[in-house]
Amino acid sequence: MDQARLTPELVLQHASDLAEMIREKPALHRFPGRMADYFIAAANRFVALELPLRGNFTDKMFSDLQNELMGFNGVSVKKAGLGILIQSIDFGQKIMAQDRSLALLDAHVNRFLAQYTTTEKNAIADATEIFRLINPENPALVSTWIWSKDKFD
Repeated sequence: MDQARLTPELVLQHASDLAEMIREKPALHRFPGRMADYFIAAANRFVALELPLRGNFTDKMFSDLQNELMGFNGVSVKKAGLGILIQSIDFGQKIMAQDRSLALLDAHVNRFLAQYTTTEKNAIADATEIFRLINPENPALVSTWIWSKDKFD
């Protein structure tokens, strides 16, 4: 039996149904309306640029991938970096130059930096410099440790 695949074209054919499902209570996201819009915008981008859904990450540089992902509406440095980490860790994609990854800055990371460092301003560059000392192979990965630490503290 063939299973239906969620493709960008399928998303666009059923965009209003999808948006309605994402907005249903309990909501899948804190901002369900915005999330639905981003999801549909991403499908439009995949179709317009004819981007492949598979193999798009393999053997690419971390910074190039981050820039590609940030081209999607609603994707920040943090979300792009997290997407790359998921591809690398969870899906085993080979990402080149992970040592050039950036800290994934958010409230949890800012709280950690305020508590354990003397940085004047918590900028991505400052956090990345500190995280590179902790994990030179992949500074972005330090952010995930901080998130889990902050969650259980």
